[in-house]
Amino acid sequence: MASGRNGGRGKGTPGVFGLERNVFCLGLVSFFNDFSSEMVYPLFPTFLTESLRAGAWFLGLVEGLADSVASLLNLMSGWFSDRLRRRKAMVAGGYSFSALSRGTLAVVTAPWQALAAWFCNRVGKGIRTAPRDALIADSCRPDARGRAFGYQRSMDHSGALMGAAAASLLMTAFHLGYRPIFALAIVPIALGIGLLLVGVRETGVAECRDAPRVTLSDLKLKRFDRRFKVLLAAVFIFTLGNSSDAFLLLRARRMGGFPVALLPALWGVLHVGKASVSIPGGALSDRWGGKAVVVAGW
Repeated sequence: MASGRNGGRGKGTPGVFGLERNVFCLGLVSFFNDFSSEMVYPLFPTFLTESLRAGAWFLGLVEGLADSVASLLNLMSGWFSDRLRRRKAMVAGGYSFSALSRGTLAVVTAPWQALAAWFCNRVGKGIRTAPRDALIADSCRPDARGRAFGYQRSMDHSGALMGAAAASLLMTAFHLGYRPIFALAIVPIALGIGLLLVGVRETGVAECRDAPRVTLSDLKLKRFDRRFKVLLAAVFIFTLGNSSDAFLLLRARRMGGFPVALLPALWGVLHVGKASVSIPGGALSDRWGGKAVVVAGW
């Protein structure tokens, strides 16, 4: 029972800048991960279509297949982390899988190889996202979760902004091509994984031991309450009308005539707004409720 008590230590106790230690560290991990990711993502559409000479339809196939698998894995990884009653290992494994796949892009020579690497990148995202979010929720008080997730999203977008800026700088100032940048993208995510392993503690162990084990039958939609089903339907409809951002980047290149080196900088501008409103939005959700803030955002 000693390990169970230690596992829950620190929940709701402010650590750094008024944030619980796990929340603070996981925010930094997200920063480093998105620093890495956004060195790659804004360059991927043109790398695929210009360097590897794939068609735009193939880009859509890559994005659709990868996102679909990531969404399904979110469900399964969340269930598995509940059953395993350990989340940190799954989060670390997901980030590590993404790190390896991004590095692989530096050596691919055919579109199908890029598809496989991008697919693995999103598999890593699908593995880690639900356990990471559960770990954040386990680490803070219920009335502070909006602020905690707002901080996490703010760090996520801040890392994306810095990563995109770094990619543009490396291409313009040092004349690096796609492949060296893809290789360098491993560095920030490696730092994030190291911080995760050292700074994040497993939480909620005692609570999990007292809770009934979750089985696959518990994942049936009919077992969830009406509010969750309504939210799920709303998210589905909203996502259905939201095309992949990769096509926006490709259009900026083809129709707007943007140089490849400036595409990451253009993409980074989007994250300025996202980073600036994430923490206030999370705090408002604690005060007004999540429903009102989500509706306002949509």
